[in-house]
Amino acid sequence: MKAVYLLFATIAFILIGLFIYRPFFDLSLLMVTNKNIQLYSNRMPGQFSSNFIFAILFGFIPITYFIIQKAAKIRFFYHGIIALSLLIGTGIVFWLIRVFYIKRKLELISSFKFQDEINTSYLINGFNYKNYLFLGFIVGALISVLIFRFKKKTT
Repeated sequence: MKAVYLLFATIAFILIGLFIYRPFFDLSLLMVTNKNIQLYSNRMPGQFSSNFIFAILFGFIPITYFIIQKAAKIRFFYHGIIALSLLIGTGIVFWLIRVFYIKRKLELISSFKFQDEINTSYLINGFNYKNYLFLGFIVGALISVLIFRFKKKTT
């Protein structure tokens, strides 16, 4: 029965990921936009695969929670909410770290004095927000397992 719930939750999160990819990507670009640098992409087919990979990563949240639940032997309500908060929170923190790194990099590039004829541009295909989000989910899962296992050993 848990496998059916896990399957439905994973499919639901994948569908949610498909719908929130565009606002997520737009917010990420809005946070790094610099008035002196043009952002561009050199491949359009990569946009679909990027959307699909983001949705799969978002669908990874219920599976990761299930792994945390089995590894740390936690119950859902109080400890489960803490584990999910850590999981999603670290994913967001790692994504924000990447956003701030790119923003700083673009600020450094725009601080150089170029001639007026030269347009400064930056390729957005290398931003890799989804990789950092995934890394954040993994770190959040490890932190959750370590916290709840350590807590059980001390009691």
